[in-house]
Amino acid sequence: MNQGDFKYEWVTKIVEGGNDWQLVNGGPKAGKLSLSQWNKPSSEKHEQATAFKKILNAMYTLPYAISNAAELFTITNLARFYMCLPLVSGTLDGPLALAQDWTMKQLWQTPEKLLQLSIELRHKNLFHDVLMFSLGPFSRPVFFDWDDQELKKILMPHHKLRSRAFGALEQTIILVLDDYQQ
Repeated sequence: MNQGDFKYEWVTKIVEGGNDWQLVNGGPKAGKLSLSQWNKPSSEKHEQATAFKKILNAMYTLPYAISNAAELFTITNLARFYMCLPLVSGTLDGPLALAQDWTMKQLWQTPEKLLQLSIELRHKNLFHDVLMFSLGPFSRPVFFDWDDQELKKILMPHHKLRSRAFGALEQTIILVLDDYQQ
């Protein structure tokens, strides 16, 4: 058996009255495709198509880049629908490493959503980056103002641990300075 023996025809089907789309196996069971009913602006069509292409790149271990947090959210939504979150998560290290120019800026804008996303993806590095940001500033951490109580429960032990570590460091600095002055 070779790869040529496997042939699939995938088609786009518009659902929910033109508000969403699905990729379905073509043929008579696909039903009415309703492509003319698509209600989304052309920019969103492009975002969805680009995100889907990046999922395919992940499936075939081809390189891809993520240009902003919105694109990461779109990719994750599609990966959730197509039940390939582990696959996408496993390929995110490269795209996120290349995305340093936007990740820091967007951590300021959407840390709560990015932390939820990192948990859903079970992506350790993204979780760690967002966690570190969410614990600051020391005087009043960002996560104190969040509505999501579950995230607060996750972050609170990290905040307490960090507070103890900073307290111990502060005492050490005071002792060293005191010894230095004598």
